Amino acid sequence: MSSNARRRRKDGFLTAYTVDEDYLQKPDVATGRPGVVGGRDPDGNSVLIREWRRSIKAPDSDLEQIWRHELRQLHRLAGYPGSASCIAHLHDAGFDTRGFYLIIAPGQRQPLESLRQNLPNDHWLRQPRSTASRLRVWANLKLLAHGLETLHVQGMLHRSVDAWSVLTAGGSEPDFQLTGFEWTMRIASVEGLSSRGTAAGAARTFDSFSQDWKDFGVLAADLLGAKRQRVLDPAIAPFEIAEHLTLEEARLLRLIVQMNPKQPLDGDAIATRIDGVLGALRAEAANRRAKLHLAIRIGPKSRLSTRIRQVSGLDIEMDDLQAQLQFVKDDLASEPLLLCVRQQDASNEFRLVLRGKNLLYRLEEFRAPKTLALSWDFAYCERVDPNAPAPVNLLDQRRLQPESLEILGLRDASDLFPRIRGKLMSWDEMRRDFGEINAPLSPEQTAHRALTLLQLLEVIYAAADAYAVELQPLPEHLRGTAEHGSDRLCVQLRSDPERTALSTALDLKSPADRFVKRLEADGLGSEDWILADGRSLGDRDSTNTEWIFREVIQRPGQPDVFLFDGPDAIPSLHDPIMVPASVGRDVQFRRRLKALKALKTHHELLQMIVDPRLRVLDSHDTVVEDAAFAKLDEPKQLALKQLTSTLPFFLVQGPPGVGKTRLVRDLVTRQFADEPTSRLLLTAQSNAAIDHLMDELAGVLRANDPNGPLVVRSSKRDAIEAPSQFDIREQTRRLVRRLAASPLAKEVPPRLQRSLSDLAEAADSSQAAGRKTAAVAGRSAEQSLRTFEGVVARAANVVFATTNSGELERLIDERGQFDWAIVEEAAKATGSELVSPLLLSHRRLMIGDHKQLPAFASDQLKQLLAQPDRIHEAMKLGEEFVGRSLRDATTEELLEDVAEDKSQLPALCSEALRLLSFFESAIEAEFKRQAKGKGGRPIAKKLTAQHRMHPSIAELVSNCFYGDLKTDPTCEKRFASEPRPFTSADESRLPLAPIVVIDMPYVQSTLNQKQGDQYPAWHNPPRSAGGHRSLGYVEGRTRARQGSADFGNLVSVRATTPRTKRSHQRRTGQETQSPQDVSLALFQRPVVPHRGLVPGQRGRCGHCLARTKQPPLLSAKCTRLPERRQADERPLEPCEVAARPDREH
Repeated sequence: MSSNARRRRKDGFLTAYTVDEDYLQKPDVATGRPGVVGGRDPDGNSVLIREWRRSIKAPDSDLEQIWRHELRQLHRLAGYPGSASCIAHLHDAGFDTRGFYLIIAPGQRQPLESLRQNLPNDHWLRQPRSTASRLRVWANLKLLAHGLETLHVQGMLHRSVDAWSVLTAGGSEPDFQLTGFEWTMRIASVEGLSSRGTAAGAARTFDSFSQDWKDFGVLAADLLGAKRQRVLDPAIAPFEIAEHLTLEEARLLRLIVQMNPKQPLDGDAIATRIDGVLGALRAEAANRRAKLHLAIRIGPKSRLSTRIRQVSGLDIEMDDLQAQLQFVKDDLASEPLLLCVRQQDASNEFRLVLRGKNLLYRLEEFRAPKTLALSWDFAYCERVDPNAPAPVNLLDQRRLQPESLEILGLRDASDLFPRIRGKLMSWDEMRRDFGEINAPLSPEQTAHRALTLLQLLEVIYAAADAYAVELQPLPEHLRGTAEHGSDRLCVQLRSDPERTALSTALDLKSPADRFVKRLEADGLGSEDWILADGRSLGDRDSTNTEWIFREVIQRPGQPDVFLFDGPDAIPSLHDPIMVPASVGRDVQFRRRLKALKALKTHHELLQMIVDPRLRVLDSHDTVVEDAAFAKLDEPKQLALKQLTSTLPFFLVQGPPGVGKTRLVRDLVTRQFADEPTSRLLLTAQSNAAIDHLMDELAGVLRANDPNGPLVVRSSKRDAIEAPSQFDIREQTRRLVRRLAASPLAKEVPPRLQRSLSDLAEAADSSQAAGRKTAAVAGRSAEQSLRTFEGVVARAANVVFATTNSGELERLIDERGQFDWAIVEEAAKATGSELVSPLLLSHRRLMIGDHKQLPAFASDQLKQLLAQPDRIHEAMKLGEEFVGRSLRDATTEELLEDVAEDKSQLPALCSEALRLLSFFESAIEAEFKRQAKGKGGRPIAKKLTAQHRMHPSIAELVSNCFYGDLKTDPTCEKRFASEPRPFTSADESRLPLAPIVVIDMPYVQSTLNQKQGDQYPAWHNPPRSAGGHRSLGYVEGRTRARQGSADFGNLVSVRATTPRTKRSHQRRTGQETQSPQDVSLALFQRPVVPHRGLVPGQRGRCGHCLARTKQPPLLSAKCTRLPERRQADERPLEPCEVAARPDREH
């Protein structure tokens, strides 16, 4: 190839690229083989261009559709865990009148075949007889095996595994990457042409996974110096394939080319066998060069000799070289220790010190004789350290076997070095291992550790909810009162200094105060509790028993005791604790821990989490501007275009009423219109959000159409609600019955027919009682159905699941991938809760509104993360309370590193704060970038056209929270033309303004005002009574509602007392709900009273105000106003202050 002959295309897609004159591989239209040509991008980086020329035999529209489909497959592969290390990175793609193009960014890599043609004879790729060379070949083949398995797991074939489909730089580190699988055979099949021959030269009749592995085996044989004909000839024994190959290598080659079809073959199995080969080859190499060589400079002028003489008590003479050499050998003869010591001048650099019984030998590189080159093949020592390194400077250490050291004088070392160089164990391997361990954390590693820290802190908070107790005898009057088959338990709290200290570190009240408050709290007093033995959260034991709290028993002069009932006998316990029933919580912690483990190897996703704009790509998907598109408002049209054309990440902020669900519905509709086989994951943090989204999309998903997409809804097995039409268990049973009754079932072997029949019988809802005892093919029917559910989930076109769903855990374990992962209400999920859905797709859309309610308990974590010293104390105290099932290797590393050096905590806490509210952090950073007018493809969009609220309410919400929220013209017209569905019986008392504020008297500044806030917090009887009296003036307009209006009653705090609820129910016959429990239907009611706007809770206020559809919104609040208005003062519209309801009307 001529290196100086370059050209730039003057038109078409390649205009921006400098393209080499000569092809590395010429295109072949007859076989569909692409051309491969080198070049450079506009920034001067090397690229490889794969070019498929257009053909008159294949319609352009068909080729373009295939090209787009294959691009989606490539993008999906890019988002697969671990693919970055074994599959070539797609840099760009496009097409023009000449053809279709894929641009690969290889770095310093080039096609293996091209590289081999220009390598010198002494390169390791040309030295397969060398054990060291074959070690490198097999290490690289392991990467290729992982890459090929990644393709196969996604249902893709390579079709042309050969030396042209491998990229490498040919260096000492394994770097093989797979390429060349990009839709070659698909174009050929469209043209109706035969495919290429196999790498072995045989005619190919079809493509398959097996054929891919066979091609892989033939390529491996070529690289290992074995003739492919001998590998493929079953008459030749494995040990006769090639004399330089070990028997294990030969057998593995035969396995890969499938000379024994009965042996299982997949990427994981091959990688395991390659590990065995590598181990055997390393052992063979170690036997040849088992020693580390140390050259020492001794003699009359040597500082080392001076120190040896001093330590020997001046017994060894300075010119007695033999005695000095023997001293060093004896000093290192008893378990020498190799130390990795931080350099004083650079914190990221280190040096090696070899510690003996008496001396610390400072090691340096050895300078070969008659050359200026330095090498770690030998280590060199001419001086010793006077003192052991300080613990803070000791980065790592490794104990060596004395027989692994060869101590030489400088003269002998100089003579020996040229003869054995390259055939001995190098100190550089030790340095490389130390370097990997002590290298500073990358941004991706820091992000992963920050997410692990968030997970650990949540677990520690949960561990603080375990309360140490003492078992007490039942009071006399309660003995014998237990119901038949149950028992009664009396406990009192006991002192536990460690748990008290943990509560202090977490800034929580004492365990005693929290225990009593939890028992008395509304809605929590009747929850299940677990009596356990032990201190660690997450560890379950057969002695654990469940109990329900009944009452507090007061004893004069003694601590209170707490009475519980339970079905089990009281066990004998050494260290009894009471823990809120936490099976579901602990399971969620374990699921998140598994997701974080999967994230650790998902380099692409970690990069995206660190920097969402690092790799923003054009998806090459377009939006058809049809009639449905025209019905969308302008912000949604722009958002739909942007998110459709952008990879791998997009964020949408949607205040209430702007049509977030409408946007998702349109996206889903278009996706299935373009790609009926698409797979979508629709998820949210709460079940309520998932159910609402599912109901909205039911029509689009053609729920009752057997030919429509397969849709499943993941739900808890112990859910008390009726299953939805998409429930995965219901869908599985329907599919099992349809499969058993299909013609296909009658064509399978009789044994499989019986299994299908048994499974269909077990799936019959009328057989639910006997399902636990029924069996299918030797397994329980329940277990068989559960296994089939996994098959259904993997095949489903749409999966609805919460972010912590068990179905997502199973899909991650099974390496499932979706075309889209759409997260609704993403702002309500913490960063660690978002990991699972993000792992399952290369294309991620997050929709939410961080101006409303934050993630649960996030405020508590934010306050703690702002205090790194407190975090350090909490981790130190909480470690013993976290069970092994809720920790992994990264957790242990984090605990160890922080215990040794807490200086890293501030930076880690800062990153954890960002990731705690990942949606907010990412979208606000992008909005700030856009506000500065910077270029680049946007990755976030705010929807600003609201369709729900009265324009006046929308204006208030916009001014207070959003700044740019506008009412859609159709919504304005609707409110202007439609009459209110209610009226006021006395407009002087209750004005018909869009927003009415009831100004309640402040108890500390009002004469004769004796009542105010009462226990529990935020309970205020006068405020509740005033609000209900004001609502008495609301009358419905229609005859059916005459005298009453339809209320949706909303309170802003959880501590609404049962008395307030009963008062409201007596007046309206309707339930009171808190913002966490409300459904969208509540906000569609004509009147939404809101009581208890708590000062300072900005997000909660915005959440409640913005979700109101119709005026008036009655907000009864008790607050201290800077200026008191008289009852007859009338502020400007749209907000009116009603007469004070503390007076009788």
